[in-house]
Amino acid sequence: MEVLILTNDPLLWGLKLGVFISLTIYTLSRFSPAWKSRVVSTYHATFITFVGIIYLLNDLLLSSERTSFYLRTQSRANLELSYSWHFSLGITCGYLIFDLFLVIFLLNQDKFTIVHHLLITVGLPWLRWEYSPHIALGLLSELSTPFLNKCWFLLHSDQRGEESSDPADRSQDPAFRRSSIRLFFTFFGRVVISFILVYTCLVNEEYLATTVCSTLLALNLYWFYLILRKAYSVEAKRRNDSKSDVKTKN
Repeated sequence: MEVLILTNDPLLWGLKLGVFISLTIYTLSRFSPAWKSRVVSTYHATFITFVGIIYLLNDLLLSSERTSFYLRTQSRANLELSYSWHFSLGITCGYLIFDLFLVIFLLNQDKFTIVHHLLITVGLPWLRWEYSPHIALGLLSELSTPFLNKCWFLLHSDQRGEESSDPADRSQDPAFRRSSIRLFFTFFGRVVISFILVYTCLVNEEYLATTVCSTLLALNLYWFYLILRKAYSVEAKRRNDSKSDVKTKN
């Protein structure tokens, strides 16, 4: 009986598992709530990025002329009725619900994060959880999240990489510069994907979806601006420190 329930309701089971995994990772982490939240988001982003990659690769297989008609037909049917797709989206919604609780009641983060989570949590059920290559492409935008969190960890840690209320100066840190470069390119890709989703919704005359995707695009552009501003301030400090060192030596 339990197998039938699991098979017939993958969304509910995925949602429960998403909340359970998020709560487990959060509880076992030995950091402050803000750090714990980013650890959980890193695990979720890694998982959902792989889900997007797998389904997009499957789409490429289906579109290949070398693939037999029978295989394409069977694979398409399996893809559209795939319980794993609904199960994966259920895990995502479980994570979002858990993180919304943290953001609202524990972390007091900015309202933009709350809007972002609410849009996705409400938007996925509105799309009836159906598979679409564009939704899978949207999942790939989460690739930037681990790099964003890595930069955040470095900016809030000491020289040993431990959480600290007196973080180390990262302006001369090569590891931070490498992480910043990776973050720039992956978040730029996130913005490009957002543009693609808005354009697709407009072409298909799905105006409510266009509104949702446009709001997400605006949020991503705003966050991209904050990333660039922070990178500029760190780089400016690095150059000023370098000039000071040269003057001191002279």
